[in-house]
Amino acid sequence: MSNIIEKIQKLQAMAERGEGNEADVAARLARKLMLDHAISMEELNVEEVDPLGAYEFLLTENKYGRCMWWKRELAQVLIYHLGCRFTYMKGTSRMTVYGHASTAELVSYLYDVARRQIDTACKARLKKLRSESLWWDRGRGRQEANAFRRSAVKGLSLKLAELKRREHRAKPAGYELVLSRESAVREWYQQRTRHFTKGSWGGSSRHSAAGFAAGKEIQLTPGVSGSGRAPRAQIESK
Repeated sequence: MSNIIEKIQKLQAMAERGEGNEADVAARLARKLMLDHAISMEELNVEEVDPLGAYEFLLTENKYGRCMWWKRELAQVLIYHLGCRFTYMKGTSRMTVYGHASTAELVSYLYDVARRQIDTACKARLKKLRSESLWWDRGRGRQEANAFRRSAVKGLSLKLAELKRREHRAKPAGYELVLSRESAVREWYQQRTRHFTKGSWGGSSRHSAAGFAAGKEIQLTPGVSGSGRAPRAQIESK
């Protein structure tokens, strides 16, 4: 386990003693470590201590099982936000994250933090809707859950974009160094995936204002900025 993850867990323990919630603590630490780490790499010129690599990332415990759309979308938002890239094995829950080792570990950690918060908020929302509805069945519950969770991911994505802009204004030097690392990741990734098939997630659901608002309440690291639309996913053949 890396020093970065160990530090996150120590701050998480502080959060559980009443110093805030785990998402806030993990986000602030991830933000600081990414900026400080980028500056350290630039000054010391020792990139080998945090090498570029391809790291398996599972969205569910069963890598060959089906995975819900919103979980894939959540992972994509965090992966691009943290300056990494990915490929996805179609028909499974398996992704491969391309990036620096320290950042790839943060992707997995922050994915679990955000996923739990979205699930918790969704369950609370469904409970409220059931209590207020004269008619309810499993089909409606499934539709409401899908809309809430996917809208929550969209809300989180917008929140992260806003945080990136603040980061640029607050610490431009560190921000530019992190962008430089992201550029190196992107070039490295493109060289290794140029023969892969480009694809999109597909699927659709209606918008949920409650879900969107819940997503904007998740506090995660502003980390690394990106400009414009995120590139399309690279889809591997199963």
